[in-house]
Amino acid sequence: MSDRSNPLTTGPSRAPARAMLKAVGFSDADLKRPLIGVANTWIEIGPCNFHLRDLAVHVKEGIRAAGGTPMEFNTVSISDGITMGTEGMRASLVSCEVIADSIELVARGIGFDGRIAHGAVTASLLSAVLGMDLPGPGSIFLEQRIRFTKPVYPGDRITARLAVAKVREDKPIVTLSAVVTKADGTRVAEGELVVLVREPATA
Repeated sequence: MSDRSNPLTTGPSRAPARAMLKAVGFSDADLKRPLIGVANTWIEIGPCNFHLRDLAVHVKEGIRAAGGTPMEFNTVSISDGITMGTEGMRASLVSCEVIADSIELVARGIGFDGRIAHGAVTASLLSAVLGMDLPGPGSIFLEQRIRFTKPVYPGDRITARLAVAKVREDKPIVTLSAVVTKADGTRVAEGELVVLVREPATA
């Protein structure tokens, strides 16, 4: 059990908090494990962030396999590509502050033992990184750069194979190469995932 999440969930006085967490499906065993916040910039407006909810499923599976309890939360995202040339483009820069602040607020409020964030469009990518930069536990940020070379249709089963491509010695950044194939072996996409690891910080 972590010192950070311990005050949130442990002891007779925290029974109401545990009851609210159990109401959404967490068990006593879940709450005794490290609580890992998963910041998601998923939106249904545009293709850049649309897939992030599906990606979060795999991220949470990995957290559980490592002995943690994932707690996913969402934030906003503005698509520059969609709003370009309209009054809505003025919202893009403002959204950067909102995204960063919302991630920091949830992380501070819950007292997560660790944090993971993933984004897609430029505003959500940069803001998610900023929102993770606060005192407390370490953080991981995921950015994907996948280029599809062939169409994928609803119902197609695809598999992504990852391999370590590069490790930066001067910065905590690991780049993974990614190859996406259909069930018949046809390659439909390739690219990379960039993983930024931030060490625990003090106030």
